[in-house]
Amino acid sequence: MYLDATFGVPKQFYQCLIIMVFDAARKIYVPCDWILMTGKTAECYWQVFNWLTSTLQDLNPLFVGVDFEWNFF
Repeated sequence: MYLDATFGVPKQFYQCLIIMVFDAARKIYVPCDWILMTGKTAECYWQVFNWLTSTLQDLNPLFVGVDFEWNFF
C-alpha cells in the first residue's frame, strides 16, 4: 500500500489522501481510495486510519509507503 496526498481540492478541504495498492500482475500501484481531509495533523491521519481499519477489516498490508510527511511518524 502506498499513500500520497494532493492539494488541488475544493476550498473547504485541505488535501486529498490517495491510497494505492500494488497490482503484482501489472507491477503498478492502482489508486483505490480518495479521502478528502480538512487538515494534515497527526489527529487527521489517525482518524483516516481508524476509519480505514474499521471499514476494511481485512486490511493487513505487508508494508505501507508514504511520501515524507512528518505527521505520519
